[in-house]
Amino acid sequence: MLTSWVQEKPPTYRRPFSSSRRTLTREERVGRYFERLVVYWIRFIRRCEIVAHSLQLRDGKRTVGEIDLLFRDEQGRLNHWELACKFYLQLDVRDAAAADYIGPNANDTLCKKATRLLEHQLPLGDRYFPEIEVREAFVKGRIFYHWQTGSKVSLPVELATDHLAARWLRTREVPEFLRTRHQRYRILRKPFWLADDVADPFDEDILTTDDAAKVIQNHFRHRQTPILISGFRDITSPVSESERWFIVPNQWPH
Repeated sequence: MLTSWVQEKPPTYRRPFSSSRRTLTREERVGRYFERLVVYWIRFIRRCEIVAHSLQLRDGKRTVGEIDLLFRDEQGRLNHWELACKFYLQLDVRDAAAADYIGPNANDTLCKKATRLLEHQLPLGDRYFPEIEVREAFVKGRIFYHWQTGSKVSLPVELATDHLAARWLRTREVPEFLRTRHQRYRILRKPFWLADDVADPFDEDILTTDDAAKVIQNHFRHRQTPILISGFRDITSPVSESERWFIVPNQWPH
């Protein structure tokens, strides 16, 4: 069974492995950034021995898979962790199936990811490292519910009941959505999708409602890729986001 989705902001020890918004020159994959944070935590905070990280497994000349992380814990046991940071949008409130939680990239679903982790990636460790004593799918992230229909009454077994939640909407719903809010906004760039966003009165990329509407409209005029946006009720002083939304193309997930 998957571990709980992220419940708290990555703590301050993430700094040696992170970049600031001002110094970031290109987007980094969220998953790779997450893996580096976990490795840092295991090695420097828990002070455990890292045995292998992103280890390619080969059968002769053929690559059969990769092990994300092998480490010895505080009891000296060999641990195999498969790491993932995922963001899924609930599509249908009437169905509790894991297949109904779909990524911004619609080819990715909670069902597919859980199956691959539990039936392929973790068994690889047993096959190549029989001395492994602890194996775990260490999965964090956030679940997004439609801004009008809300969440399901029941959840799939793959999803922790205490997961972090946010909202999603389609492009055509943006005007109505923005009329119901009086906030400031920021478009979140990768890899800064993990922790709650924090706005400062002097941040230059904070948008008014009108500015946000123009930026969103311009984005979807030129491309059909989802965007993640954070909202702030008051930025007279540094403040954490009050809400977060994925905005997806009208035809998503098709």
